[in-house]
Amino acid sequence: MARVSEAFVDSRKTDGKEAAEKLVERALRKQDFDSPDFAFLFCSKNFKIKQFAPHVGRKIEALGAEMVGCTTAGEISNHGATTKCATLMLIESEEIEFTVGKSNNIYENPEKTGKRALEQIKHSQKDGKKPNNLIFALTAAGRPKRKASEFGVLKGITKNLEEDIPIVGGSAGDDLRGKRTYQFHNQDVSQDSAILVKISSNLPIEVGHEHGMDGVRGSGVINETGENEIKEIKGEKAARFYADNLDQEIRDISDIKTNKILKPVVKAKRFLKLKYNGESMLKMNKLFQYSVQNPLAAKISKDSVRIISPLDVTENEGLEISSDVKKSQVINIAEGSKEDIVLAGKKAFDNLEKENEPLFGVVANSVIRNHMFTRNELEKEVGEMRKTVSAPIIGFYGYGQIGPNDANFSTFNNQSIAGFVIYKNEF
Repeated sequence: MARVSEAFVDSRKTDGKEAAEKLVERALRKQDFDSPDFAFLFCSKNFKIKQFAPHVGRKIEALGAEMVGCTTAGEISNHGATTKCATLMLIESEEIEFTVGKSNNIYENPEKTGKRALEQIKHSQKDGKKPNNLIFALTAAGRPKRKASEFGVLKGITKNLEEDIPIVGGSAGDDLRGKRTYQFHNQDVSQDSAILVKISSNLPIEVGHEHGMDGVRGSGVINETGENEIKEIKGEKAARFYADNLDQEIRDISDIKTNKILKPVVKAKRFLKLKYNGESMLKMNKLFQYSVQNPLAAKISKDSVRIISPLDVTENEGLEISSDVKKSQVINIAEGSKEDIVLAGKKAFDNLEKENEPLFGVVANSVIRNHMFTRNELEKEVGEMRKTVSAPIIGFYGYGQIGPNDANFSTFNNQSIAGFVIYKNEF
């Protein structure tokens, strides 16, 4: 018999070892476990991470189970969407096998990191094959001014994966500074890891990925790129192309001032806001206010795009991104209604089989969605998703999401929701 429980704890009420003890105890109280097999932990950096996460891992190992997880910019659980909290899921099932692979040095060689983590899974996996499989991937987030490491990890996995199975997951979150995220495996806490979990099951697995964008506001070919930057689209400066298609001026979408005297003052002001209040900084970013409903969408096949958040306007009127695009690639300015974007989580799992009952679900969501939505919109987003899944659910808000696109192969996106659901019964 399969058993699943989920619990959460608030860092503003307790911290460190005490919080870890409470979290595990609450999860254990909800089910009569014989011996849990696996655990997911997603938690805010508001906890003393290097004390809290290893203590949770120690408690999980004492139960004979294995744990993976990461830090968040917000958490998802049966309590809804939260911040500055931790959520834990315990799973016990003879029908599900979890095999973990982990590798460090993601910023030095992300592709090799993904490959090594996958090789660990191949060496550790049991011989008996189960019919339903997926890879759940957790990675460190790409740092500012560095090429997005998540792409390299995904490339390292897909190039060496000998099975045609979906890959879902995402990059970790933090307190919105975008500089240091943490990944957990049992008692180990690292800042530069890719953690892969191969989930093999006799029970059916459903994978979902959605962003809620179904319109196009503008489209053009990328003429010039730079490191973490789109410089020119359709013969125009990229930021000007973006602003023109939204009927705006560059000054309306940008916080950067071109006046050489004012520039150091503006940068210092932005740094102080980011240092002391990451959430306010995110909400004050003019470009994010537009990208919620109008992100970039890079064409990767005839019917499929990859959603990309424009992060900032550069001094040369380019668009800063944390993504991988190429010269001559077609890029759209996507458009979605607020209602469709809020309901993307529900839509991601609309294909769940009505005749079968879900056992649990795990999701990766977007930091921009978490901090640019109103409280009512967040409650609706997670509430509708929970009603659709109708089972214990756990997840995190991070900087990027990995999931299958319309062409049915996995890509790295921003501003989307990706996850999986495992059913209770075999069809």
